[in-house]
Amino acid sequence: MTWNSQNRVHDVYCYPQRPDRCYVAYLDSGAIILDVADKAHPKMVSQLDYHPPLPGYTHTAMPLFSKGLLAITEEGSAHPQAADQPKTLRFADISLEQRPQLVSAISLPNKEELAGKERYGAHNLYQNVPGAGSFRSEDVVVGTFFSLGVRAYDMSDPWRPELQAFCIPPAPRGREVTQMNDLHIDERGIIYATERSANGLFTMEWDWE
Repeated sequence: MTWNSQNRVHDVYCYPQRPDRCYVAYLDSGAIILDVADKAHPKMVSQLDYHPPLPGYTHTAMPLFSKGLLAITEEGSAHPQAADQPKTLRFADISLEQRPQLVSAISLPNKEELAGKERYGAHNLYQNVPGAGSFRSEDVVVGTFFSLGVRAYDMSDPWRPELQAFCIPPAPRGREVTQMNDLHIDERGIIYATERSANGLFTMEWDWE
């Protein structure tokens, strides 16, 4: 591992389904699964590092336990004109967690059509937050995609995830495009999504059937 400003932890996810595991997004070092059964002595189970040849900056590594998958986003961090594309949402098979393998990726619109001069592509995913008051599903993955808004992907076929719904809010006054940043989904399926440049919070309702 080469240590520089892009090789550091970004996000860490732990879930009650596997309390002995942590799923780590490690920017240009990819996605890492840790064994944390011994909390004082975590051990690496595996590392999926595909940067290069693909663009780096792994932002999120979120497990879909029922499907044996890891959802991975790469944050678009170079602008103007989305110069570091493609930054997308990928899925890795972790049914054999010692040897994770990329199996699919979503398709995004042409960057010249929608990117403008701001960030473009994948960012945060809704993290299937445990506990009362939160929506949970491993059949759909919902995320924020900067100028591409909030997007939901049908995971019926994990090898061919399909766009099921999207919402691109209007750009703030004085900006070319929106910059959707993070989101939460409550137990009713209401989506609360933040816009990072000037627009604050959007509330969205989607028919989940």
